[in-house]
Amino acid sequence: MLKLFKTSILDLLEPDIRTILFKTVILSLFSIIMIVYMCWTLFNTHQVFDIWLLGPILSWAWGLLALIFGALLLPPITIMIGSIYSDSIVDHIEKKYYPSRLGMRQIKLSELGFSISKNFCITIIVNILLAPVYLIGTFFPIISFLIFYSVNGYLIGKELFETVASRHLEMKDRYLLKKQNNSKVIIGGIIMVGISTIPILNLIAAVLGIVFMTHFFHSLVLKTEKA
Repeated sequence: MLKLFKTSILDLLEPDIRTILFKTVILSLFSIIMIVYMCWTLFNTHQVFDIWLLGPILSWAWGLLALIFGALLLPPITIMIGSIYSDSIVDHIEKKYYPSRLGMRQIKLSELGFSISKNFCITIIVNILLAPVYLIGTFFPIISFLIFYSVNGYLIGKELFETVASRHLEMKDRYLLKKQNNSKVIIGGIIMVGISTIPILNLIAAVLGIVFMTHFFHSLVLKTEKA
């Protein structure tokens, strides 16, 4: 997996990938600015809680919730941006490394849009439901981090895997292959979530996630065929 990750990083230097990377960096920067602005706006509403002794406590809690909510939004938004250009990214990587294994299944725009929207909404809803756990986890950071990275690693790993596998396999076969390699898919997702939460590196996470999962998918298929 580390070898695939290293190859994926080098692939970002490819001219075609660089062009897509530039677009996703702009979109990611815009998204980060909007998230920071939203958090700042929510934090500045602390005047609503001007209730004697409770005021400072409530405003602190509200501001913390706003920051947590912003942090929760960043990974799924970053990966969603990459999904917009997924076809072009996967197509380039497959033509270069796997010319005999090109994805022949055409993904309709409506299908892609539905898949991106569905996965994005699921990730957001799950994280909102877990927000109280994350808030409590501020007193137990290790537990909070474990839950955050495990849950989002699973969700985003699944989304990235589906994005690549859907070009090659029908739903039943995709499910079977993922089930056989579920732990590896989750680990791949956790790596991408980790990158998407690191300043500067989060700008390349969208494209890197798709490139990495393309190599990862083909490595799984190759092992399955040899078995």
